Amino acid sequence: MDEDARMTEEDRPSRPPDPLRSLTSELQLMLDHLFPQARAAAPWEPACDIYETAEGFVVHVELAGVSREDVNVSVTGNVVTIEGRRSVVQLPSGSIIHRRERRVGRFQRSLVLPVVVDADRVDAAVQEGVLTLVLPRREARRIPIQEAPAGDDDRKEGTGSVTAEAPPNDREAPGKDPE
Repeated sequence: MDEDARMTEEDRPSRPPDPLRSLTSELQLMLDHLFPQARAAAPWEPACDIYETAEGFVVHVELAGVSREDVNVSVTGNVVTIEGRRSVVQLPSGSIIHRRERRVGRFQRSLVLPVVVDADRVDAAVQEGVLTLVLPRREARRIPIQEAPAGDDDRKEGTGSVTAEAPPNDREAPGKDPE
């Protein structure tokens, strides 16, 4: 077994700082200092992880410092939108800010999933600043095919069924005339 494999994370020597990341961070701080209103006005996007299970999808969204009352989750077809607001932390008077990296103000994140979500069965919970969404797939429903009444059509249909699923945006399928 090699020595690095036996070392714990704390035992490993730290990597030298990434100069590009440091430069980007410093440039962002300068811009924030020169134009504070621009950063405050622009909505930000919280980081998220998405994974698929047999039943659907699970999304974890980083929302540290955001009250659950300030978060709204909506599902339309295959699009999940998380939006809300993180308030500015009030500092004691006389405080001098040396670095402020956490975004405040309005945020929004829309995630497009490859399948339609069953909005009626979505579960949402927040724990330790992480919002977890459980998004089950919407099951296709079977539509029975009826035999046409006598005289309507010379053809007789069998006793089959059609499987139908709404398009991702929950609108009528292309080419279908709305009634």
